Amino acid sequence: MPLVLKNSFQPSGKEIWNHVTWAIEALEAGEDFIRIIANKHNDEALEFLEVDNMNDVFRWVLVFLREIKDIGPRKCFVPHGWADRCTESGYTDLFLYPYVFQSQYFTRTIYLKFAIRKTEDSETPHLYCHLDLHESNYA
Repeated sequence: MPLVLKNSFQPSGKEIWNHVTWAIEALEAGEDFIRIIANKHNDEALEFLEVDNMNDVFRWVLVFLREIKDIGPRKCFVPHGWADRCTESGYTDLFLYPYVFQSQYFTRTIYLKFAIRKTEDSETPHLYCHLDLHESNYA
């Protein structure tokens, strides 16, 4: 019988906390990681943040992740409470965790959805970050 992969799951509070914590640590490591981002959302993030390059986007993501951690990741996790499977080719084993919060630095309600993975099977650790970042539609 073939393995059936679930398309979404409801993570525990600890999993949500760990997801945000690890992402902060990975982004703070900076140059030690190769950052890969899903291209389909790049233009939207650049326009929303009014920046010119993806390095600036990642700087904002780090600010937002710290805000989420300060508020409490469980409080910021989207109202329906599910993480959805990434559909990006080669990364379907990752789940996208969505967060909604009022940013004190950007002065808008932010929707941030991302998946991360660090692999250490090569000389350079890799960080995969699928990012969906825009103003929130949630009330």
